[in-house]
Amino acid sequence: MLLLLCCLGAFPAAASSGDFDPVELVNPLMGSQSVHQFSAGNTYPAVATPWGMNFWTPQTGKMGDGWAYTYTDTRIRGFKQTHQPSPWINDYGQFSLMPVTGAPEFDEERRASWFGHKAETSKPYYYSVYLAEYDVVAEITPTDRAAVFRFTFPEGDDSYVVVDAFDKGSCVKIEPEKRRVTGYTTRNSGGVPDNFRNWFVVEFDRDFEYTATFADGERSEALEQQAGHAGGIVGFRTRRGEQVTARVASSFISPEQALRNLQEVGERGFDEVCAAAKQRWNDVLGRIEIREGDLDHRRTFYTCLYRSTLFPRKFYEFDAQGRPCHYSPYNGEVLPGYMYTDTGFWDTFRCLFPLLNLVYPSVNREIQEGLVNAYRESGFYPEWASPGHRDCMVGNNSASVVADAYLKGVRVEDTATLYRGLVDGANKVHPSVRSTGRWGYDYYNRLGYVPYDVGIRENAARTLEYAYDDWCIYRMAKALGRPHNYKQAQQAVSLARRAGFDNLSVDLMFGLPNQSREQWMETLRHVIDLKADHISCYGLKVEEGTKLWTYKDCANLPDDDAQADMYFYAVQTLEEFGYHQYEISNFAKDGFICRHNMKYWTGDEYLGFGPCAASDFAGKRFTIQADLQKYLDGVKTKGVILSECDTIPLRERAGEYLMLRLRTVDGIEEGEYTKSFLLPFEPLQKVLEKLAKNDLCVQNGSRWRLTPKGFMLSNQVILTLLEAQQRSKPLAQRR
Repeated sequence: MLLLLCCLGAFPAAASSGDFDPVELVNPLMGSQSVHQFSAGNTYPAVATPWGMNFWTPQTGKMGDGWAYTYTDTRIRGFKQTHQPSPWINDYGQFSLMPVTGAPEFDEERRASWFGHKAETSKPYYYSVYLAEYDVVAEITPTDRAAVFRFTFPEGDDSYVVVDAFDKGSCVKIEPEKRRVTGYTTRNSGGVPDNFRNWFVVEFDRDFEYTATFADGERSEALEQQAGHAGGIVGFRTRRGEQVTARVASSFISPEQALRNLQEVGERGFDEVCAAAKQRWNDVLGRIEIREGDLDHRRTFYTCLYRSTLFPRKFYEFDAQGRPCHYSPYNGEVLPGYMYTDTGFWDTFRCLFPLLNLVYPSVNREIQEGLVNAYRESGFYPEWASPGHRDCMVGNNSASVVADAYLKGVRVEDTATLYRGLVDGANKVHPSVRSTGRWGYDYYNRLGYVPYDVGIRENAARTLEYAYDDWCIYRMAKALGRPHNYKQAQQAVSLARRAGFDNLSVDLMFGLPNQSREQWMETLRHVIDLKADHISCYGLKVEEGTKLWTYKDCANLPDDDAQADMYFYAVQTLEEFGYHQYEISNFAKDGFICRHNMKYWTGDEYLGFGPCAASDFAGKRFTIQADLQKYLDGVKTKGVILSECDTIPLRERAGEYLMLRLRTVDGIEEGEYTKSFLLPFEPLQKVLEKLAKNDLCVQNGSRWRLTPKGFMLSNQVILTLLEAQQRSKPLAQRR
């Protein structure tokens, strides 16, 4: 299969050649054979432009039903303007048109018409269906904020179009002299301010022969109604095959803006608007060109790409000067700038937004500007927006959406506010919408996880999401060049979060050296299959207040050759799976190791020697340190961390060393240290391999653990290394 990804150049870009017509491969009906009881797609045939503000769909479900169109239904109640991203989230700002003949019926049940799929055509840019009940063909074609309807009626004096503004508060006004029906709908499913309205205008191409309005089911001769459920009907005298055209637009800003949005259609006819909408889709879908392969696979691909370029939808309009502006679903004000909505980041940060960054970056730039506006207007980035904050799903995945765009070069003008919104949202929760911000952030920041018994749902999922989101914030902080200490703090926080999950690995490995070699290695391989970043043996704990790994008392461990044999076999096994040597250190009191566990702070590999005063070899302390200098001359790694090693003659080679930390205490007590130095040299893996080949066993009382990318050994192993060096030629020559 030939795949051409046309990602370069300014958006939009036309399809590469005239014979390539990807929109004709799209099937908007795909995924619509689903019901509440059995989800199987949960889609509806959206008649729309890419990322358009308003969609249209045939409505087979009852008013307010999230499953607005179901493929197995047989009756259409109307053609609805919809903004529904999901049946679970449901709709807002909806109203409908429906052609009828005979009696001017307003009730959605009684006006519904039979239809069949053989007489139905569904395209992204065009929809047509034959309404058998009325012998009427209904057609729709869209623009971003408007649409054109064309109704082909039979001959008669009783051809009507119903305008249904839906319940929950609506208004309809008929203006016969202007051939116009205007009004508003307030129906929504949440996430809107109190002043929310969707103002609409419907203009017909001929005079009305009949008018009526409805208020909560009651018919009236009045031309205007404001009620819980308002609607209107206009009638025409038609010849057979005669067409009635209606131009429709709406606005979340004002009725005047709705008229301005109607100018998207202008004086163009139905066919011209339809051709333009089709070209828009080919421009967008044509960014990815597949010419070969199975036809059904290509149909599926372009149908999915069509779905991927519907949401998030535009929620902005253009003022009289052509500048973008929007009604804010967060504070109810009309403000300048972009706004997009109707997407849940938990569902879309993994796939949809990376796709936008790669293939439609100019669109995602507008989306990112809209996110900055959402933060300015509500104090939060949305996590699920429709049109404002909705309480659905978990995580703070706006961090991923924002950071990924920035790191891929999709940049907004106000980067400072963009970043401030990330940090702000990570440390608070929305006062009424708990899925916005971080529900449980106080527990998470203090403990490194969200507990299961504090009344917060999906606590484990939230912890995982927050940890990933922390990493995204850290990556963006690094890219923005934040102060080093701030980046370091972000890294410390992120690693502290991870520690809570690494502890699970500790539990898996605890005490396993008491098993046979075969049992241990089988278990070890199972653990490796988990692809963990951190594998550890014996006991470890997280020090309260620091959330850093420390040694836990491991006394009374078995000391025999079998244990040492298993150790060296484990080293080889781990290296096969990419776990590399990280550090050799002493066994010290709780809390000591976090003082020089520099892997967490720098990401480099180090060889560490701890204070001998904290080991069983305190009496040999100075001898070890003296021999250590010789050892350093023969082994190379990225760095060495020395604690209480002030007697080593480092000054002679000071130019080759970087002093990392210097701290002096009175006396040398167990677990304390006086000086620490960082010295550059190479990984030590091969040294241990040589140990294994020469049957050099770990001696009595040795203690070790596996760490993020390797393992740690005690001073006793250091002694073994030094003894081996004395018995044979230098280790550097044995490489």
